Amino acid sequence: MKKKKIYLGSFVRLKQPSYLRGVVEETISYNGNSFMFFLGSPQRFQVVDKNKLDIKIFETLLKKYQINRNNVFVHLPYLINLANYNNPRVLHNSKQLMKANLKLCEYLQIKRVILHPGCALKNNRRFCLQKITEHLDEILEEFPSIIVCLETMSGKGSELGRNFDELKIIIEKSKHPKQIAVCFDLCHLYSAGYDLIKNWEGILKEFDEKIGLDKLLVCHINDSKTPFYSQKDRHANIGKGQIGLQPIQKIIHDSKMEGKTMILETPYIDEQPPYKEEISLLLNLDNEK
Repeated sequence: MKKKKIYLGSFVRLKQPSYLRGVVEETISYNGNSFMFFLGSPQRFQVVDKNKLDIKIFETLLKKYQINRNNVFVHLPYLINLANYNNPRVLHNSKQLMKANLKLCEYLQIKRVILHPGCALKNNRRFCLQKITEHLDEILEEFPSIIVCLETMSGKGSELGRNFDELKIIIEKSKHPKQIAVCFDLCHLYSAGYDLIKNWEGILKEFDEKIGLDKLLVCHINDSKTPFYSQKDRHANIGKGQIGLQPIQKIIHDSKMEGKTMILETPYIDEQPPYKEEISLLLNLDNEK
């Protein structure tokens, strides 16, 4: 039987002086074959200087380590909120920040990005979903090569994207549905009321019926510090939270997840990334034995 190919990596930091060389070499040090990074601070309205990004080194290292660009994701800053239609300054800044990130992605030939859908604040949720679609369409018109993966959210506060129905609305109403996909976040799903322990098959079935499994491109792999349906966003290390090791292992090795990119987004332990150990733990387990 042909062994399933699993694309498993982690969040890595783009930092000076190594920048792009650093993100690839850090990935390889964890024995990963995929990765995700920010092109600036996730909490600031700025991106890294393009002149500091050596695309030739990046290209050489990706080729050397056989990392496909489809398994490289840029996470867009948390500050972006395309739902904030009643604050023109915030909306303008959100659009400009997103465009600045996507311009750098085009330069790096990275086609897949991850976006938190946004927050409704005190506004009508459905109307906010419509506004997200409108603003996404406006931006995607300028970047036809980019695919935006909307992340599933935990449901805390007024977060949008807390269920498949909300993501479906954004995708179905878009003029560019082929450029919009989905990123599962295991902690967020579990906290939002999707029982990964008892109903993983049902979750995939519901997603396939409402949106389509072909739209699921990437999955954030993490455990949850808080209980089922807590509507809180608190990541835990693999096997150290409320979801547990076996359910996460089952997801990693599910044949329906083959070809999807898996990205660890777990907390540092004693200020050190746990990714090498967690990748080893997940890849050495085999649910089909």
